[in-house]
Amino acid sequence: MSPQVRKLLDEALALSEDDRVVLSDGIWNSFGETTRDEMYSNHSMSDPEFRAEIELRLQEAEDHPERLVSWDEVKAAMYQRNGTVSKQ
Repeated sequence: MSPQVRKLLDEALALSEDDRVVLSDGIWNSFGETTRDEMYSNHSMSDPEFRAEIELRLQEAEDHPERLVSWDEVKAAMYQRNGTVSKQ
């Protein structure tokens, strides 16, 4: 991890939980739609164990779509659990 990234991470971790959620959501959304092939070209996808885990999870999602939960549902449950209100 570069010093710049470490500094940003330390600053992010000092934020309130609500602000960290907003920040992480913004960063996640900045990636846009990523295809499976694009994911494999990323550095972490070169790790065979990581790639195998991703493949397993993708297969489970395809085999059991009824178990999937949308990101909006996850965020709503998190906000409800923490007694906070979404800032969206």
